[in-house]
Order: sequence, then C-alpha cells, then structure tokens
Amino acid sequence: MAGIAALREEIRQGLTELKGLLAELQPPLLIEMGLGPSVDQYLQNFGARNDIQVQCDGCDSLRERLPSTIETAVFRIVQEALSNVVKHSGATRVRIEMARVENQLRLEIQDNGRGFVSREGGPKIRQLGIVGMRDRADLVGGQLQIFSGAGQGVRVVVTIPYHADDALAAPARGGQNENGHEKQNGHKSQQHAKKEVGATRQSNHTRRSRQNGRK
Repeated sequence: MAGIAALREEIRQGLTELKGLLAELQPPLLIEMGLGPSVDQYLQNFGARNDIQVQCDGCDSLRERLPSTIETAVFRIVQEALSNVVKHSGATRVRIEMARVENQLRLEIQDNGRGFVSREGGPKIRQLGIVGMRDRADLVGGQLQIFSGAGQGVRVVVTIPYHADDALAAPARGGQNENGHEKQNGHKSQQHAKKEVGATRQSNHTRRSRQNGRK
C-alpha cells in the first residue's frame, strides 16, 4: 500500500509540473488579458519559485492589447532572460520595466548577478541564448541589446516599433475588402438575375413557337 501511495504522489507531482510547463509555453493570461498582466504574473511566480526579489514597473499600466506576434515574442524573451538569471547569474533581485515610448514598446530586464565579459558572438553569448532572443526581436522588427560587465549584473533592453494607428487601420481595410466583396456579390447577383430573366424569355418564346407549329 505504501508503494501505491508513493506512486500516486509522484504522478500527482508530475501532473502539477506538467500543468506549470504548459502554462509557461502558452500562458492563459497572455491570451486572455495581454502582455502586461501575464508578464507580471510570470515574474511573481518566478520570484516565489527561486527565492528572488522581483519587481515589474509598467506591467499593471500596460493593458493595451498588442498584436499577438509582439506579445508572444516579448513574453518568450522575458522567459529566456529569467531562465538565464537562474542558470548563470546568481542574482538575488530582478527588475523588469515595460513601457510604450514614442510609437515603440520598450522592455528592460535588469538583474544584480555576477554579470559577464564576453566579446560579441563568443561562447558565453551563445550559451546564454542571446542569439535566439535577438532572433525573436528581429522577427517583429525590433532590436535587443545586452549590457553587462564582471560583477555588474546583466541588463537586457528590447525595443519594438509599434504604431497603434496601424492596428486601427487594419480592421478598416478589412471592412473595405468586405464591402468590396459585398459589391462584387451584389453585381454577381444582378448578373444571375438577368440570366434567369433571359432564360425565362427564351423558354416562353420556344413554347409559343411550338404552339404555332402545331396550329
């Protein structure tokens, strides 16, 4: 019986860990509430799990919905940066700052860890997954910069261009397309109606011709 109880406990713990991993891969808040609240919750959970002091400036105020590509890219960058904090930095504090500044989204992640000194493209850069983080920023037209030094921690700065007017214009363009389709459909309906009228007239003419032929 003791063995079965232990097995059940292992299964329960495994399911709990699996749910946590799935939530990190596709966090519900990122879909339901947007970038700011989801990053804030992830950061708080991260701090509790790893006994690290955390702070997020701007997360509560950033409730505007951004394109899903931008939200996903930024969230993944946050995940990778925090993963680096646990694996490499030895930090005890992490601060995240998010803000909309002059038609762009700005993200900054700062820790108080040991930092590093490495030339661009060197082994340390590749080990920290910075190339992948930069690729995510590039995919949405943004830039990612790393600032660090021995004993100075690591600061990750991401800037992504985003114009709210472009997002507002997209539905309008869609509406025009839909109206265009409606006009095309209306034109097709008129043509179809004309064809039906023409077919009816031809049928009536043929019927009269046959009747006259019988007479």
